[in-house]
Amino acid sequence: MDVDVAVIGAGPAGATSARHLARAGLQVTVLEKCELPRYKTCGGGLIGRARRALAMDLTGAVSRECRAARLNIDGRSHTVRTDDGLPMVTMTMRDRLDLQLMQAARSAGARLEVSCEVRGLVRHADGIELTTGMGSVGARFVVAADGVFSRTARAAGWNENPNVVPAVESEIRVDASSFDRYRDTAIFDLGIPTHGYAWVFPKEEHLSVGCLDASSRPAGLRNTLERYIRGLEVEVLERSDHGYGIPIAPRAGILARDRMLLTGDAAGLADPVTCEGISHSVLSGRLAAEAIAHFAEAPQETCAAYQRALETEILPELRVSRWLAGLLYGRPGLRSIVMRRLGSVLCEAMGQLISGRQSYRELLGRPRNYLRLISRLRSSFA
Repeated sequence: MDVDVAVIGAGPAGATSARHLARAGLQVTVLEKCELPRYKTCGGGLIGRARRALAMDLTGAVSRECRAARLNIDGRSHTVRTDDGLPMVTMTMRDRLDLQLMQAARSAGARLEVSCEVRGLVRHADGIELTTGMGSVGARFVVAADGVFSRTARAAGWNENPNVVPAVESEIRVDASSFDRYRDTAIFDLGIPTHGYAWVFPKEEHLSVGCLDASSRPAGLRNTLERYIRGLEVEVLERSDHGYGIPIAPRAGILARDRMLLTGDAAGLADPVTCEGISHSVLSGRLAAEAIAHFAEAPQETCAAYQRALETEILPELRVSRWLAGLLYGRPGLRSIVMRRLGSVLCEAMGQLISGRQSYRELLGRPRNYLRLISRLRSSFA
């Protein structure tokens, strides 16, 4: 089988890239190692910018819409809400979300091959030959969207991403009264564990509860989750635990070369503050598709155009986010002091980020935001 573009992975990055490529008239095939739908370990919270980036009807994939988020930081609680009727966080289960995104790609003309794991690749002058469990696939370009431990990226010569933090999550079915206490609000507990956060996401009929640790040597994460779940005071009727990794910094070097473009978690594009990866997965998938569609006859320019787009649209946001993550997770003592003085203002800013109404650069690049912080800081010492 020979195609213009082979997309490896049918998650948000891969499905989005395939949809845009097919719309541009290119012959594109998505190679997915599992049958769809399949369970995918993920908090499943679509923040506002992710939903805007998808720009499609998600009715069939939505488990619940939360119009409020409660941020608990070092013993202080702040609730932020949307004021325009739109959800703060849209809750999904990834099996349904990925299936719907892939259905949209297929409707646009993309082809899907499931149970088709990519096992190796060979570069040729005019394309890339992929070895799969179903035979070989020749492609002029390859979009790698196969997750944080991307086998494709390793086969193509990229080193392992050292900037991956561990997370554990439980899908928990609880009694009706327990569920009612958590059904309408996304909860974020910063400082549990000390260098990370825990969360409670209400889904259609159960809770997704998890925690992550951004420290360099995390320990006891599953024990932390156990204590956190006990503290929720819910009656657990059924439970399923999962662990995964989240890339909090891009892979070293350029993210596109020799007809191959890395997207989403395979490129390491998750937000270091929220550790949310769907937003940049969707955006990078679209940017990769646009670069290929515009420069398909010039492979070097294709890769260069994609890298330029990342450096304009995504990488500057990640640099600012990493700086903030260093404050939130790397220096818990300083975080506690700042939250005592400026907690309400900073939580309002986090609400703007979560809802997608402002970017990191917009928040930090506006003088009025600094003036507001200075005013609050002065009043706190008065």
